[in-house]
Amino acid sequence: MSNQPKKVVLFLVEGVSDELALGPMLSKIIQSDQVKFKVIHGDITSDYYRMTPATITNKIKDVVRSFLGSIYRIDDIAEIVHIVDSDGVYISDSQILSDTCEKTTYRDATFHTQYSHEIKKRNTFKQTVLNMLSQRTSIRLGRGSSEDIPYRLLYMSCNLDHVIVGDRNLDISQKKAKAILFSDSFYDNPNGFYEFFINTDILKGQTYTESWDHLRKDNNSLNRCSNLGIYLDSIDKNTDINKCTFAKLE
Repeated sequence: MSNQPKKVVLFLVEGVSDELALGPMLSKIIQSDQVKFKVIHGDITSDYYRMTPATITNKIKDVVRSFLGSIYRIDDIAEIVHIVDSDGVYISDSQILSDTCEKTTYRDATFHTQYSHEIKKRNTFKQTVLNMLSQRTSIRLGRGSSEDIPYRLLYMSCNLDHVIVGDRNLDISQKKAKAILFSDSFYDNPNGFYEFFINTDILKGQTYTESWDHLRKDNNSLNRCSNLGIYLDSIDKNTDINKCTFAKLE
């Protein structure tokens, strides 16, 4: 038996609900490494006020370095998995409708908001960022080539709540409770968690590239889908999951 300490699979997520919903089962499925979460408390891929597409990678590096702190070293990180909400980002401007609604609302083919001009600018920025980051396979945290850390961008569409409970407009007061209920439903059933995300109701496309091609088409960034299953199907699982070959990171 190896006495080498486990490395860290670092998940970068937007909110606490992501960690509550996904963390417990991912820790059971990924046993060869430690699973850790860094909650960003926001969507850096939408932050066009403070960033440009050219600086987004540096922001991700800053987030990872803040996780490392004085506890971890760069070579402690096995890989970085970045999970974002799609937020209807690939719909056309004509589908972003000005509305007096108090709360921004997603529908099957439209986005209703008091801030349509801002949302259009956000979408233009976020499209560019997601297209760029979805092509990345690594991020260099240090100066040497040995400090290139594998990186993968995954999505929840329209958002985490939409994927796990089927409600793209879930009230903020319910998010944590629903995330915990989702995780608890698979407490003794990691295979069920795996199957949930590789089911064709959620996973669209048999490869990583196909999953992103799907998201960019038509209204799919408003529709219920996620490519987390692509990642789950690519990892070496040390559990009793009866895994079939379904998806590949290509």
